[in-house]
Amino acid sequence: MDALVSPRSQLALNALDILVRSAMAGCLLVLVFAALRRLFSLGADHPAPRPARPVPSPLRRIWVGVSVGSLVLIALGIRLWISRGVLEGLAHTPDEVAYMLQAKWLVANKLYQAAPPIQEYLAVPFTYFRDQKWFSIYPVGWPLVLALGQAIGLPWIVSPICGALYVLLLFLIGQELYGELVGLTAALLGALSPMAILMFSSYLSHGSAALMIALFLWLFLVGRRRESLPILGLSGASLGFAFGIRPLTAAAVACPFAILLLSELLRSEEKRVTLRSLGVFILGGVFGSLPVLISNRLITGSAFSFAYSYGAGTSFSVQNFPSALMHLDATVASVPPAIFGWGWGILTGWPILSLSLAFACVPFLLRGPRVFDLLFAAMFIALPLSFLAWGGHGLHGYGPRFYFEALFGIYLLTARGFFLLGGIDASRSPARLRWGRSVAIVAGSLLIGLVVTTAVTLRPRMRLYKGYNWVNGGLETAIGGGRLRRGLILFPDDNWFSWGSASNLLQADLQADPAFAVSRPDNSKLLAFYSNRRIFMWERDHFVRPPVESVFSKAPTPAQVPNQPAAKLTTLLGWWLALSAAGAGLLAALARGRLSQTTGTGRAAERARKPD
Repeated sequence: MDALVSPRSQLALNALDILVRSAMAGCLLVLVFAALRRLFSLGADHPAPRPARPVPSPLRRIWVGVSVGSLVLIALGIRLWISRGVLEGLAHTPDEVAYMLQAKWLVANKLYQAAPPIQEYLAVPFTYFRDQKWFSIYPVGWPLVLALGQAIGLPWIVSPICGALYVLLLFLIGQELYGELVGLTAALLGALSPMAILMFSSYLSHGSAALMIALFLWLFLVGRRRESLPILGLSGASLGFAFGIRPLTAAAVACPFAILLLSELLRSEEKRVTLRSLGVFILGGVFGSLPVLISNRLITGSAFSFAYSYGAGTSFSVQNFPSALMHLDATVASVPPAIFGWGWGILTGWPILSLSLAFACVPFLLRGPRVFDLLFAAMFIALPLSFLAWGGHGLHGYGPRFYFEALFGIYLLTARGFFLLGGIDASRSPARLRWGRSVAIVAGSLLIGLVVTTAVTLRPRMRLYKGYNWVNGGLETAIGGGRLRRGLILFPDDNWFSWGSASNLLQADLQADPAFAVSRPDNSKLLAFYSNRRIFMWERDHFVRPPVESVFSKAPTPAQVPNQPAAKLTTLLGWWLALSAAGAGLLAALARGRLSQTTGTGRAAERARKPD
């Protein structure tokens, strides 16, 4: 990361440079296509004639459905291949190790583990011991979803399935806002995006949070169009559940959306109806966030106290601003090469990098930007700014993951930019060519050319992540090949890489086989806890003979299995279901009130029309 960060005297200049160059590239694109329009002698006032025989509506629906289904299946196949074939279904970052262990606890009906007497030997990254509890610092939202795959022994398929649904939602949102063709293009860009592929092939939580945020927006659009209170409630619940996955991210994305809702409320002529819809949306958000609030209560003792606060060295503080600005500089500068992958390994330099965000600028340069264009831009700005008080950066080989949840707006704006440049009115059926067929063909050819450069380089690019962070399947292979039984595998130090290699083998039950621990100068308590076990030591990619002092240490001290029971997953689910049922009843009461008010108004109007 250091190579991307500017000196303190030039804080955030990389990021500013990228944004300015992207805006300049957008202006250049507009000028080039304006020149092409004049060259082909078709002005905006003389649209090309429509085809004599437009495509029949049923056939068009079938074509769109087949196209969307194909993109979803392609996205699923790519992500499954990366998840299993490249990343080997293992945790390649310390965050993922904690998520996987947390999901296994949930499958075992535990929110956390009762603190064992061998705490100092269990250096699992981002897990902590406090108040006789062993817990992960991460919210429960993503582990709840991951536990569904863990329960059937296929945790590596969960993220790819989320990724396929994400591509589907890109189409649905684009269809609602801009038309089917823009939705299809956004889905294509999302399906082949290297950043999206990595987020939806790993065990990181960013993909599931992005999915829930996209689901919230689509449900909101549908609920508003249909004037459906239940759908608006589900929209709020999706955003609430995103809060249970990544709280800061969901809050940052919600801020621009809250401004949009407030402006609609102020402009609404029927404020009572708007307030009722807003109330249902907020109520849904509360119930969607209940899992993390209940989990917080059971783990930290307060619903609003996150286990993040126990993390070492990371916290929210204005003192973090200088370093956070450096992190923003590096992270924003890493967005262009990761978001679309255009020209990777083929073209280099700032022109191709600037092009990555240039098309998203086009809607703001041509005609007037729509409300949701502004909302997507505001989300993309708000999310990086929300981390300016945070001590961490989160930047590694997977790309600018902290900002991924806002990139769905960039996919949509980029797709719309192509159609605006080509003068294609995609909101009509069939699409209207405002500037003629030739300009549209140039825009389409440019899109296809850029996408092809991503497609042909995707396989070699993704293969670079084989064994990423020195994590591979060597430990699993060695254990399986040697038919190890009743083994205690020691790691020589606190480095998390060994835990990543063992991530699939970790169990919720500490007495399960095999067991893993970190070797210390004095292993007395560990050997007492795991009596009658064969001792092995794993160093990076092979077993070595353990040092004598690791196996024969001081006189063992008695170590008892903790008796304090851990909070159960069923407790969380029980409270969630009970409170959600109460919320559903309240929602139904609000809906009945709306219906009765509408009926009463109709009857009053009917009586007013009758003569005395």
